[in-house]
Amino acid sequence: MAKAGRPSLLIPTVEWKVRIPVDLAAKADMLTWDPVKGTIAYGARSALVTELLRKKLDNLGKDGDNNHSINPPINSPENPNV
Repeated sequence: MAKAGRPSLLIPTVEWKVRIPVDLAAKADMLTWDPVKGTIAYGARSALVTELLRKKLDNLGKDGDNNHSINPPINSPENPNV
């Protein structure tokens, strides 16, 4: 019997290459560190950046004339019902 793959995401993703100051990158890596595996948790950086962007963009929408949230449902395989 074939293994079931990872459930597809609700919203497709794009790959970005960004440059981050080393002090911010180190702090972010400390937040996403998996002590059991001894490395950054898989997908944790993407999840952190996505969360921060959603919060920032949502706040921009509240401050301007456009008061509706730009955030769609959470795009997470852990939360497939949203």
